[in-house]
Amino acid sequence: MLDDLPNFTNPPVVERALSVAFSPLEGLSIAHLAKFWSRVEKEFPRAHSQPPYEMPIERLDGPPGLPSIELRLETTIRPRMLFVTEDDQELIQVQADWFAFNWRRPSGASVEYSRYPTGRERFETYFDKFLAFVEETQTGKIVPHQCEVTYINHVPSSLSELDQLSQKVTLVNSPDLAAPARSVEGVQYAMSMRLSDPNLGDFGRLHLQIQPGATSDGKSLYVITLTARGRPLGHGTEGVLGFFDLGRKAIVRNFVSFTTESMHRVWGLS
Repeated sequence: MLDDLPNFTNPPVVERALSVAFSPLEGLSIAHLAKFWSRVEKEFPRAHSQPPYEMPIERLDGPPGLPSIELRLETTIRPRMLFVTEDDQELIQVQADWFAFNWRRPSGASVEYSRYPTGRERFETYFDKFLAFVEETQTGKIVPHQCEVTYINHVPSSLSELDQLSQKVTLVNSPDLAAPARSVEGVQYAMSMRLSDPNLGDFGRLHLQIQPGATSDGKSLYVITLTARGRPLGHGTEGVLGFFDLGRKAIVRNFVSFTTESMHRVWGLS
């Protein structure tokens, strides 16, 4: 799939996730998830469970809502199952109301970045397998109602000086500190933007978060996460992929716009 988006030869992306939420499949049990794994086990030989993921809902009739804590009592256990490739780079995540395909760079590994067209194709392949499985086992009907594209970037930096981040991200400037404050040791930043198209109107939001972090060997870095989230742009898988394409476009263009030219040279922008 060709496009006119900016391209990095050495992007700082460490993980990309493409996911879709749908109404809960009431008939989908842990046993069903095990049967689905048997259909992809050759490519994803490792499996384990995690607590379910609850995708936030983007409501566009007002400003972004504040995070909330919801207590829910359920009589059935709905785990999130992860099916992982042997090299730990790709994983399928599936639960009764959510499906995702991730690429990630294993910690400390020097591996080639998996480009978006490959991830999009892989998502479509395995989501179609899951759709066929749900239909065959008569566990419900999947009607997507929200999509999510997430890119996580690791940008090395020194947490002892805010200047380190301002040299990489144009949104952040070093303040004039009044004594006895001496230096900024860390910064967190968050921003939300509406996603809109002349033909579609408002269809979601783009969220940006910048947080301090560290590598497995203790080196300081900033974690820059961009998430596009909103409604499918049509019916079925095609509507989900349509959102992915526009969400990814918003992520790439805005990442370029708020990072500095010096970092563009480091990452090989073309």
